[in-house]
Amino acid sequence: MNRPITLWLLSTVAVGILTFTYGQYSACRASLAVDSSRFARLSEELVFRVGGIYGLTLVNNVQASSYLLVLDPDRHFLFSEFKGRVPNELVAEVKQLLRKWHPSGVAEITAADRRGVSNPESKAVPSTVPLNEPGLTTPRTIAEFVQQLQTEPDDIFGLVDGWIVMHRTLPLASTPESVAAITTWGRALGKTALPYFDNSRERLGSTSTCFKRAFWPFA
Repeated sequence: MNRPITLWLLSTVAVGILTFTYGQYSACRASLAVDSSRFARLSEELVFRVGGIYGLTLVNNVQASSYLLVLDPDRHFLFSEFKGRVPNELVAEVKQLLRKWHPSGVAEITAADRRGVSNPESKAVPSTVPLNEPGLTTPRTIAEFVQQLQTEPDDIFGLVDGWIVMHRTLPLASTPESVAAITTWGRALGKTALPYFDNSRERLGSTSTCFKRAFWPFA
């Protein structure tokens, strides 16, 4: 063990491990910086979108046309890069980033994944819009759909998932009952989602996250 060649080999291995670990740490920090910036931007966009809906609910006698404007991702957005993308798609990105940096909390993060709304990639409004929710009785109106959403008032992602249904269905059912139901949904959404996304801008992670991942194998 005391021979020079043995000491040289051990020191070479040690230096190699430290160099590799530091490289991993540096790469993690760079990736975290990019993801944190994206996460903050997504959170700001969602705060703006949800704030628009919530703001309308505080006004008396809101017309359906006002909700149609705020629900429309082509006309109501904060950053141009998110134009045309419904909040459901933005939330999917948020959850993806949370899964990446907080795998231990994935159960809480994806609590709303069981909800099944229409595919957000398609913007076409069909002649009849089924309001399908797996495991629940199929609602026939926006009011019934909102009532189902209210069964889990703390399910923030689930409430956001209702966005695309409102966006597609309201043009076909702009009745006072539908507007009143969307007002109820918007208030619940604003009271839960606004604080969540507003406080989430800086919580994706810190440099300590990368330190633990690189230097502590049990992290």
